[in-house]
Amino acid sequence: MEPQPVNYQRNSLASVTISADTIPVENHYEEIMCRRIAENTLHVEPYDRRLFLNLIMMVLQSYCSRAHIVDWGAGIGAQAQILLQKWSPLIEQILLVEQPKIVESLKKSYSDSRMTFCNSEDFVPSPCDLFMAHGSLSYSEKPLTLLRQVLSTAKVVAISRFLVSADIDHPLQIHDPKGDHVEMVSPEKSLINQAKNSGQKIFIYEKSPMPAHKQCVQDQTGRVIRLQNVSFILGK
Repeated sequence: MEPQPVNYQRNSLASVTISADTIPVENHYEEIMCRRIAENTLHVEPYDRRLFLNLIMMVLQSYCSRAHIVDWGAGIGAQAQILLQKWSPLIEQILLVEQPKIVESLKKSYSDSRMTFCNSEDFVPSPCDLFMAHGSLSYSEKPLTLLRQVLSTAKVVAISRFLVSADIDHPLQIHDPKGDHVEMVSPEKSLINQAKNSGQKIFIYEKSPMPAHKQCVQDQTGRVIRLQNVSFILGK
């Protein structure tokens, strides 16, 4: 499904804009991430993310005794570190998927043999015990397509901060100048239908508050499109 054709227009209600022309989905945190990895400073993940990771693993342990995990959009590797420290007996391997420069930095910084790496542009979904993406799946060019693929290959799928809207029927591409990045907004009804049709059990489906600058956008007709982040855990 192609992004909805709407004009690129500054939104009067928020600082997020909508792009009509499909441009490569980019996240301009690459250099920042590489610098943070090189600095090798202690990074403490927020409470809600640590809680979500623990919920994921509590679900996962009922599916396998030694897990192969895919961390899509792994950032500086903080989630992988938490899992390897707290849930080590359950983990066989974690594949960290990221942008090429970040992958190179991760390879130089981590020596744990259970951590492997893959460029996001080379990633092809394959059988695994857990596929997780924390605030990253909306940066893929076709989030719902990727989600459909991993729902057929992973025993457990855990996604946090997935950008959706109940006001659209087709994907939207938006530009957020606060972080200077482009994201895809997926129709919430399509996400829910896809989850239900996958045959997987929905363990968690929760909405989270949006930052003030990113609560809604307007299209060229003035129609207000509300934005929402959702987090969910699905299991076969």
